[in-house]
Amino acid sequence: MTDQELERRLLAARPYKKNDRSLFTKAVMQRIRSEELMGANTQRRRPGGWQRLLGHARVHKVTAGAVAVIILVAMGFSGYAYAIGSDPVTLIKDLVVRRKVVGQEIHATYDGREFRYGKSLTYSDAAITAFAELNTIDILVFHADNAYNIPKDGVEHVSDPFNTAYVQPWVGVVEKIDGSSVVIRKQYTLGDPKGGYPSRSYDNPITLPADDVSLFTEGASTNFSPGSIGQLVEVHERHYIRHWTGTGKRPVEVSHYFVFGLKHSLADIQAARETGEYKFSEQDLQPIYEAYSGGLSDICLNNGADRCDLLKLAGSGGEYLYSSRYSDPSGGHDIPSANPEAIAYGEAVGPSQEQPVGIIMRNVEGVITKITAADLTIQSSSGSLWTLGFDASKQQQFGRRARPLKIGDRLGASLLASVYDLDNRQFDSKHVYQIKRY
Repeated sequence: MTDQELERRLLAARPYKKNDRSLFTKAVMQRIRSEELMGANTQRRRPGGWQRLLGHARVHKVTAGAVAVIILVAMGFSGYAYAIGSDPVTLIKDLVVRRKVVGQEIHATYDGREFRYGKSLTYSDAAITAFAELNTIDILVFHADNAYNIPKDGVEHVSDPFNTAYVQPWVGVVEKIDGSSVVIRKQYTLGDPKGGYPSRSYDNPITLPADDVSLFTEGASTNFSPGSIGQLVEVHERHYIRHWTGTGKRPVEVSHYFVFGLKHSLADIQAARETGEYKFSEQDLQPIYEAYSGGLSDICLNNGADRCDLLKLAGSGGEYLYSSRYSDPSGGHDIPSANPEAIAYGEAVGPSQEQPVGIIMRNVEGVITKITAADLTIQSSSGSLWTLGFDASKQQQFGRRARPLKIGDRLGASLLASVYDLDNRQFDSKHVYQIKRY
């Protein structure tokens, strides 16, 4: 995969938190790596390839990203739904796990889901289904994160460029609920031994602000009640910039907590996570893992009011408005490239430079409604008008290698936006990272 091909995928990606060791994240990235890109067939690697790839890839102007996989509809949950239609929570009651030895691995299956681990390990049925429950919650957290970006009651949330620290998920018991806070006694952190983050036991009461806690029971959004006391839960913390649209009010940094009720006991979860003296091979993600499937989210990155066709935005089809040509034995191809005028951002910032303050990537998609000698205006799915700097000389250059731009063409774009001006819909050329027609 070339840097440009990798870059196209990451343009549509959700922010990748530093030290994010989520098994789900890695499995999704592995899935992207295995797809056919630019007409070249790439072999599907076992989990672990993307971790190594991201460690060596140099991505021009793009910070590393984890694609937000969405398996349910965009605005809510209907139980622990899974991509292939299984429901691990209810399956636990009448569970049948079947195992077979394949080389140096054990392949365990139930209801069409396959889990793998080394022959030197032993897992109970409860441990495997506990692992399935944790994996399912990983999927739902990505979904909840997407949904939280959708503006509601005049408030929107976007990625926090000032706080990219990843907080390992943790397990605890709901201890106290009042009007302003929820107290959860932290008992266990879901570590990642391969990444150098071991699981740990605790006995600490953690007080969370009630307004920034979302509770899900069996995947469905619900409210805390007296019956929640004593519930074992898994807590995921995410960081956002909160913006009150159209008010001029200064955005603020906030943390939000997605809390999921668990069906398994803490002992079952520990059995699924602890590895004893097992030594990881380079190909392993975790001692037990599962292959995932799913599609990309249609919620535009850091622009939850609009929808983007990310299969097209990140796919190999379409025409990039900034591109170059090269030749190979099969003929010439367009290579997507970032706007050379765009401000230095992400990995393009050198050691002696500083990252631009408060800049995030926003995606938008829409139909061209106006073309001038200085810019293009598109109307997005929410009806908003976005003006993108793309002057007459650039339009002429594009017109020499493709059909000239016209009113009605559909464009997808990645923009470098300031969190201090999230109401802005007009971007000069240096803040337009990429544009694509499809």
